[in-house]
This record gives sequence, C-alpha cells and structure tokens, in this order.
Amino acid sequence: MITKKTNIIGQVALRVETSPEVVRKELEEAIIMAKESPNPKTRQLICDEHINTRIMKRLGTSILLSCVLLSGCRKEFVEMDVLSSQNITSANWYELNISVIADKDTILDMDACSNEIIQHVLDNDFHSIRFSYDLSGYPNEVTVDVFTSEKNFKKGKVAYSFDYVTNFDTENTEIQNNIKDNPDEFEIQYK
Repeated sequence: MITKKTNIIGQVALRVETSPEVVRKELEEAIIMAKESPNPKTRQLICDEHINTRIMKRLGTSILLSCVLLSGCRKEFVEMDVLSSQNITSANWYELNISVIADKDTILDMDACSNEIIQHVLDNDFHSIRFSYDLSGYPNEVTVDVFTSEKNFKKGKVAYSFDYVTNFDTENTEIQNNIKDNPDEFEIQYK
C-alpha cells in the first residue's frame, strides 16, 4: 500500500530501534483509521484522489510521527543494569564477571562509568540482580564488559571492557584483598 517515503520510514525505524516493516505497518493502520474516521474532512483528505502531493507528504509524515509517538516505540530511558553475570570461586578466591548495560548512548568518561559500576557492585543495587556476598564474601576481582544498549549486547558489540584487580598475595594465600575491605589495593585495568 505505501511505497513512497521508504527513506523516512527507514529513518524512523532506526531512531526508535525497530524494523521498517513495523513502522510501515503502524503507518498503514493509522491511514486505515483516518479513512474510517467519523470526521468527514479527515476521510476526504485521505480518500481524495486529486489531493495535492505536497499535502499528502506532510500528512504522511505527520501520521507517521504521530503513530510512532502514540505506539510507544520511542526509545525508553534505560538505567544502568547487569545483563549477565558469572561467579568463579576457588578456595578463598572469588571472581565476578559481569556484562553491564550503561545508561548512556555513548560513554565519554570511561573512568567515571567504571567507578559507577564498581560502586553498584559494592552497594549491590543493580535492578535485575542481587549478588550473594554472604557465602563467598566480596569479590577479589571483577571483570566487566560494558554495552551502551541491550541491542548492542545481543550483537556482542562491547563499548569497552575492564578488570578491577588487586595483586594475589602469595605469602598469605588464606587472606586475599576484596573490593569492600581493601579498595585502595585495587585498580581499574582497561582491556
């Protein structure tokens, strides 16, 4: 039904992170609703075959944008959260590997973002996961892959990665530094 405006449909699909087919379908549904509108002027505007092309372009764009806004396809704010986690424990060593979605489209300050992630790990206040520090204690090492969106996570497109590490104490292997009790002994190493 709709063959023109593919470029606009593609642009809207990219902006709202959906497919052009979904946007096209919603636009078609909006046009059908306009044709069935109780308002005769709306019906005439859609159904008139002698309609000015310029008006039709404006109307199509307006309907498309309204459709996108009303359908809830716009990008929602996403707060920093863990998408996956893995614990590795061995004797008295506990390593935590996590994949985090940042709440930013682009990460301009990796140090600030990394420190915020470590603070969330310490506070154990990510929305979708709680770490169990009562069994193994706080981690002796944290490995993090940071993604800017869930879409990039699914594609495996990592924004950056880092390790929050300390030196392994070879003299006293029974007691190791952990991120809560010995934060001064840790450093962020970017991969």
